[in-house]
Amino acid sequence: MKKRIITAALLVIASFLLDKYAAEAAASIQIPLLAQLASLISVIAVAATLVIPAAILLIRKDNKKLPAMYAAIIASFALSYLLKFIFAVERPSGNKKIAFTNLNDYSFPSTHSTVAFSPLYLIEKETFWGKAWAIFATLVAASRIYLGLHNLSDTVVGAVIGYLAGMYFSKNSRFEIRKDFFEVKRQAFHLGLGLATAFLIYKNLLNAASLLAIIAAGIILSLISKKAEIPLISWFLDNFERREDRRGFPGRGAIFLMAGSLIAVILFPRDAALASIMILALGDSFSHVVGKFFGRTRHPFSVKLIEGTAFGIVMGFLGAVVFVSVTEALIAAAVSMSLEAVEIRLHKYVLDDNLLIPLAAGASIVLLRLVT
Repeated sequence: MKKRIITAALLVIASFLLDKYAAEAAASIQIPLLAQLASLISVIAVAATLVIPAAILLIRKDNKKLPAMYAAIIASFALSYLLKFIFAVERPSGNKKIAFTNLNDYSFPSTHSTVAFSPLYLIEKETFWGKAWAIFATLVAASRIYLGLHNLSDTVVGAVIGYLAGMYFSKNSRFEIRKDFFEVKRQAFHLGLGLATAFLIYKNLLNAASLLAIIAAGIILSLISKKAEIPLISWFLDNFERREDRRGFPGRGAIFLMAGSLIAVILFPRDAALASIMILALGDSFSHVVGKFFGRTRHPFSVKLIEGTAFGIVMGFLGAVVFVSVTEALIAAAVSMSLEAVEIRLHKYVLDDNLLIPLAAGASIVLLRLVT
């Protein structure tokens, strides 16, 4: 482990020193056929990373590593974009925009390289398939330099981040497919509902009045479902609701998520409200999954795990930065997800995360604007 970290550090240092020479070498061998090949590798890189390593693990009947592999891919992707916004390094060929947003897609580190190298540790680079994937990941990194989209240091740092992410999640995975899949389904539903709510509000298809109507309808259906089966609704409750909530307050999570969204829409400016809902959708969902299945460091003030909170901050930031500034998104995600990790009581009742997160996130953005 120490040798790998030392080797990675030396590679990173060397890459910064060799940036200029690598760029000059790439520029000196511009051939149409190579440019087309580099473009093809670059285009298929992310999709290939999502499919091919998983296929390798399934062929080798090593499917227990699949959750760790996908966690590493998601973590690598998220961390690379967090660092892009923090360092804001211009691309060699000039910045481009992230799809569907007005945000600059900066250069450092290379997300393609980060994602491509993230499965390498899990498929074991010493094996035939591991060596083959190492070659492909290296070609992905090289293609980004050849196309003038990244510096050598961008790709090397990205590769190191991806590889270390794969190592971390491989060593800390506690996910058991048969036992724990329900919790992943539940958080996936929470994520999808939160993103859909934000999208509908952004498109002006939902407002405070319609959110209030949805909450009222949800409460009525919840009361009925305790006494009788409701087509489709009961199926969702059976498949995505915890047993204790199914018996006591069916649909609790969805209703409180809508209530948290309503609070954000009523109290905060439109962009701050949307950012708060994105933090609720992304930050809350991923913090639960990562903390439960991959965390190992106990939070000093709660039963939750610090790794989950940290990942929740990163994912919440990436959701919020679509609507507010980088500083506002980072502070809102950090404050709200840090508070989410601590149990806050109002008399004898624990304040629900679905209410706390958008309230804390939106308030953070508003207060930041008042003092700056």
